[in-house]
Amino acid sequence: MYKLLVILISSATFSVLATDEPVPKTTETVESTAEIEVPETQTARDKRQQKRNETVRSDIIPSKSTDPNRKWERYLPFFGQQVIEKGYDLPLPLSISIIPNYSKQDLSLSNLKLNYKGVDIGEVIDLDSIDFGQPDVETASIQLRAAAWIFPFMQVGIHGGRFEGSTDLYIKIPTAIFKKIEEVCGGRVTPAFCDDVPENIELPEISPDYSGWNYGFTTNFVYGFNHFFVLVPFSYTWTKTDDDRTESETLLVSARIGTSFNVPNWGFVNPYIGVSYMDTEGTTGQSDAEIKDGPTLEGLSYTITQQNVAHYAGLIGFDWSLTKHHSFDLEANIGDGRQNYIAMYTYKF
Repeated sequence: MYKLLVILISSATFSVLATDEPVPKTTETVESTAEIEVPETQTARDKRQQKRNETVRSDIIPSKSTDPNRKWERYLPFFGQQVIEKGYDLPLPLSISIIPNYSKQDLSLSNLKLNYKGVDIGEVIDLDSIDFGQPDVETASIQLRAAAWIFPFMQVGIHGGRFEGSTDLYIKIPTAIFKKIEEVCGGRVTPAFCDDVPENIELPEISPDYSGWNYGFTTNFVYGFNHFFVLVPFSYTWTKTDDDRTESETLLVSARIGTSFNVPNWGFVNPYIGVSYMDTEGTTGQSDAEIKDGPTLEGLSYTITQQNVAHYAGLIGFDWSLTKHHSFDLEANIGDGRQNYIAMYTYKF
């Protein structure tokens, strides 16, 4: 036991002595005049600018990638990996957009049908004498759209929204027609009414102030080359007013060509020009129509077809891709008899 204690004490003493040995010099002494670089702390503004500078042209159109060997880790678009392997990059595949819109356009009215107590007035009276005037319509709407790149060259989406507007649309019917109705219907319209009516009777303004809902789908085809792009959107929209008087369908096709400019710290700006084609056709109708400043004629109903007069318009606009996730668009369609102004904010993910 005594020998064991001596060994332990000797070991402890050696350890202490060992720690007193000088440590070999493994580093160089830094001169007091040497400057030490300390990384600067990024401000919130610096971080925002860094995000903007991460934006690449592929956020607008497929473009050449700086890393052709990387993998496409998303489900959409289909064949995305094949495009990456060819040395191209792709935009983020999904997006949600908010779209305010204002439009003003001239209308053409045709195919008026009048029916009074089961009698088709068009069969006994020439309706060409009816004055339709030269109406136009103003509409303001806001839509929400969700879209996805299905293929590298094709994006599809659905949209829906709310609209409000006004029009000076009216139908003016000569009194003689109602006198003829009296004969056809066997005197069911009283002579006193026919004597008191003015020279012309105006049916109610067809939704002079109206509101309603719209919904539809869009398809965008895109092709990029160098710093340029060609974009051809198709959209089809159904609308219906809250009073159920008017329903319409609109086909819109536009073609545009544009280019891209990198703005340091502010992403990409992409101006474009083009032309658009719009065809709107709707039907307005009412049962038991009320005569303006007059009585309700029970059994009088009408329908009328309305179309836009100007189908073509030139367009100009730009897309501003601030970051990979955020972009803004402004566009104007201007033609004889048709004006349309669109703004859009898009979040991509």
